[in-house]
Amino acid sequence: MFRLKQAKTKLMVVQILAIVPFLLFIFYSNVLEENLNQAKLLALYINDNLNHGLKLAKSVARSPDFMNIYNNNPELVRRTIRSLVDNNPELSSMYILNKEGIVIQFESSMQVNNAIGTSVTDRDYYQQIMETHKSYVSDPLVGKLTGTKIVTMGDPVIVDNEVAAIVVSSIDLKKLTKQMEKHMETKGLKYIYILDKKGNLTVSPFSDNIEVDNQEIFKNEAFFNEVSKGNDVLLDNKTMPILNDNVLGAAVRVEDFGWTVISFQRTIDIFSPLFKVQAVSWLIILCSLSFAILVISYHLKKIRIIF
Repeated sequence: MFRLKQAKTKLMVVQILAIVPFLLFIFYSNVLEENLNQAKLLALYINDNLNHGLKLAKSVARSPDFMNIYNNNPELVRRTIRSLVDNNPELSSMYILNKEGIVIQFESSMQVNNAIGTSVTDRDYYQQIMETHKSYVSDPLVGKLTGTKIVTMGDPVIVDNEVAAIVVSSIDLKKLTKQMEKHMETKGLKYIYILDKKGNLTVSPFSDNIEVDNQEIFKNEAFFNEVSKGNDVLLDNKTMPILNDNVLGAAVRVEDFGWTVISFQRTIDIFSPLFKVQAVSWLIILCSLSFAILVISYHLKKIRIIF
């Protein structure tokens, strides 16, 4: 009876050990899926914020008879954009450019002096809007007037098929990053990289100014090219630039603006607890084998004595 119980116990141990690889595979897949879901969630958050900022610029630029209103009552326009800045905390500033690229109205969430009269003709967003007559969202840049890292969203005021003025809103990337950090803390995320549409590293929450020395490090990565085409990419034990360590994660596209969100975890951080369990498991297996060998040796000796 005792031997039968021993046999059942050993059989149960063997069955448990047999499903360990399957459990590891499930865990491995869950890590990839969780990072994919988190990357998609943050990409949606960025997409919504940029679209909201653009919508605010459009709400002013496309007001009926905007230029006449501005020419007759510029104070009314100033109060309007002041109200939008006050009621949308993600905004860094909102301003109006004339067709020559000169700031003629400016309201900001911080104190800014001598903004009126500043030229932005060297800025990509101004040049693109003047050329295409269409709205445009910039890649991240340092604001001339605020000195902070921002994204600008501009929409032209069209009069007689020509650009008469441009209404610009800007989002403070630091505020955007702080919101992402809160989400990451809640979800236990440690590593997020945000790339602009050119592949430049723009933001990495909890890693201040990491982009300064690593701005172009992702441009030649194969996964960036795939994400640029609109494909989600799983990073399966890939060596991640900057860390120079193997990671599990995912990279996805910010739908309307071509940015890339990368969410990942270091492979060693994921599996270190499992390595400890594995070490214990191997110890148990070795002990079991040693015990089995001793039992077999004992019975062999008895057989020799009998014969």
